Amino acid sequence: FFFNDTATTEIYTEQIVGSVRCVQETAKMATLLTQIETKQEGMIHDAQYDYYGRRLAVCSSDGIIEIYDVSVSDNQPNKVASIKAHTSPVWQVAWAHPKFGSILASCGFDKKVVIWQEAKLGDWHEVTSSQDHQASVNSIVFAPWECGLKLAAGSSDGKISILSRKSDNTWERPYIFEAHKLGVNAISWAPLLNYEEMNNNFPIETSRPLQRLASASCDGTVRIWRYDSQKNQFTQASELKRHQNWVRDVAWCPNIGSPYDTIASCGEDGSVYIWTSQDREKFEPKLLGQFEGPVWRGSWSVSGNMLAISCASKESDNNVYVYRENEQGNWEIVSRLDDEEQNNS
Repeated sequence: FFFNDTATTEIYTEQIVGSVRCVQETAKMATLLTQIETKQEGMIHDAQYDYYGRRLAVCSSDGIIEIYDVSVSDNQPNKVASIKAHTSPVWQVAWAHPKFGSILASCGFDKKVVIWQEAKLGDWHEVTSSQDHQASVNSIVFAPWECGLKLAAGSSDGKISILSRKSDNTWERPYIFEAHKLGVNAISWAPLLNYEEMNNNFPIETSRPLQRLASASCDGTVRIWRYDSQKNQFTQASELKRHQNWVRDVAWCPNIGSPYDTIASCGEDGSVYIWTSQDREKFEPKLLGQFEGPVWRGSWSVSGNMLAISCASKESDNNVYVYRENEQGNWEIVSRLDDEEQNNS
């Protein structure tokens, strides 16, 4: 699930077998907007809106990506494309910024990362792919558009790969580095610092955007990586230790108007931590909540003051909580959606 960056109210989706529910989140309640029966044969693993919130890409265990037009006024999405993307389950999809055109990336259990481009409406073709990992590729995310067309991928082999498009529209060979001894479950790019912040904190990087990346691993840690332009490589800047089991997800908060960094991490141990840093390197943890079961995913609103998480409990694997930060800096639950409420919506 995720927040839709361009919606005036917050929207996220919940994925179940063959179905996607689109939910509208306001300050007081969550309401079901529509349910998409995808007819896909496997479990749905991810669903992502494009930049404008007009199209929805859905991927599943059958190796297929389906794309829906969700801009219609009657809330009845239309399937506009179906891509046989992988030979095994597709774990995640990601849209590139529209300045690069209509581009979508996917990753799967078959160890592949694929980048797709839409030549004409509904006609998608592969522009590049990578099969350089030795195990399942679990997570993909495009870098901020100011960095160029660049995709990061995290794998169960413990490595992160970076795919970059050059100025002549050809693709560089993937840059791969070892991030963890155990598998990488999730990755998240940091929002770019403005030039004043970069001059004050990292004088070496004043001539180009500062690229930072967070990775979550089966080793129970979150690691922060910073690109060193002099060495042309990513180096570890911080290691965040608090979870007692796998870290399932990590999400870097948008820092619109914020003087500090904020990261959310979700664990197999049922914990969610909010990490904050004033100096961009030392992060202080704050326990947001301790849940009965594993916490699967976390997603920030575009303003960075709301966080949605999905987790399991004794009764259900499909619980979604939405938190909002108040003026005192404390996090409060503003909405909860579980199986019973979804069925009654």
